[in-house]
Amino acid sequence: MSANLDQDLINRIIKDDGGDDTPLMAEFRKTVKDLHKELKSRDAELTEIRGTQRKQTVAQILEGKGLSPSIAKFIPADVAAEDEAVTAWLKEEGEVFGFKEKPADPAPVATDVDPNASAAQSSIASAPPAVQAWFAQVAAAEAGAENLAVSGMAARLEAAQSAKGKGAEAMLAALNGE
Repeated sequence: MSANLDQDLINRIIKDDGGDDTPLMAEFRKTVKDLHKELKSRDAELTEIRGTQRKQTVAQILEGKGLSPSIAKFIPADVAAEDEAVTAWLKEEGEVFGFKEKPADPAPVATDVDPNASAAQSSIASAPPAVQAWFAQVAAAEAGAENLAVSGMAARLEAAQSAKGKGAEAMLAALNGE
């Protein structure tokens, strides 16, 4: 099912049809409402974490170019939090902030920093454990390694649909993901 179909199905299930539900259906609606509320909360948290991560990454890129990290708030959200994209934006708009493009260095300088590590990864390593855990969850979700709540909820709803007519125990087992 697509996300829109899932949302339509959830909205129909959550809608109360006048209180003539069986206790099982009332419990089902309550479970769906709770799962839907939890999903919205996680989505909001994920959006906040991504925004914070983007701001930190852009601020570090700006600092690396000798500019104030506070300029990050002026860089539009559609500009990727990557050195090339920020540099391209600075070439167009950076004069306002005192940015002047430096000529390319003739020879690369060797450092102890892993060239494959992004600025965000290096800042995450020095972050508190709770923040590191949030970033790990974001990375796992983006990599597709984590089962998203919507997919889990849709699977439970489909299992509940299949359990129809098999008794209350089968319905509850389907709702609980068993």
